[in-house]
Amino acid sequence: MQQPSVDIQQIIENIKPILTLGFMSFVLSMLLTPVYTKFAYKYSWWKKPRTDAVSGEQAKVYQKMHAKKHTRHIPTMAGMIGLVTLAVVTMLFNLDRGQTWIPLMAAVGAGVIGLIDDIINLKKVAERDCWFKL
Repeated sequence: MQQPSVDIQQIIENIKPILTLGFMSFVLSMLLTPVYTKFAYKYSWWKKPRTDAVSGEQAKVYQKMHAKKHTRHIPTMAGMIGLVTLAVVTMLFNLDRGQTWIPLMAAVGAGVIGLIDDIINLKKVAERDCWFKL
């Protein structure tokens, strides 16, 4: 059995669209990052320390263990950058195939669930209230 010969030009031609879409995604995400960062710091989109335990009493052990982590302000919900970039590049340049819809909708659905979770966590902790009581 003889292996079919693969020409380097053929490999380059097959890789060009992948590298082009990857580069466009990189550029778009780099453009969106400062916009996201501005909003994240303006609206305080970072985790805030919990003060109450699930049982309703003071969460002293949690506060002691995580005190150092909460001195830094690291924004949450940054996955929006990747999700928006993926959706925009796919919708504009790679939506001509039927196999694109299911993975795109799965990624967008997972991103929306993560966004809702982050918003709930930011809202509930900001109100100094636990999500549920025992």
